[in-house]
Amino acid sequence: RARFKRAMSISISGFESTSDAYVVETRYGPITVTVQGDRSKPPLMTFHDVGLNHRTCFQPLFVCAGTSSDLLRRFCIYHIDAPGCEDGGAGVEYAPCALLRDGETLDALAERCEDVATYFGLTNVTVLGVGAGAT
Repeated sequence: RARFKRAMSISISGFESTSDAYVVETRYGPITVTVQGDRSKPPLMTFHDVGLNHRTCFQPLFVCAGTSSDLLRRFCIYHIDAPGCEDGGAGVEYAPCALLRDGETLDALAERCEDVATYFGLTNVTVLGVGAGAT
């Protein structure tokens, strides 16, 4: 149900990280998930705030923490980007980089996260959200 989208390598002033992006079909349509780290480690799922994506929202945290941080050493990060918010996203017909479609509730946001966890076979997931992504 998911397709591999692209591999990304990020290098910022001494911080290097490789991640793979997937487009996962959810009950509300496709969503991009960028997986960063060793998939055998416990999962940490992130969801960004309105108008941002995983990179613009969480990159400062991971760059500041550095490659020796417990976040990167102890977890595999699953960054969820709302439709149209992924790197290179052009927006969607209902709004550029919107967390919810018209008429959807915050429950839909949670159910998207649930669908992503189910697709990757994740259990006991730690979730980190910012702003609207934290609701």
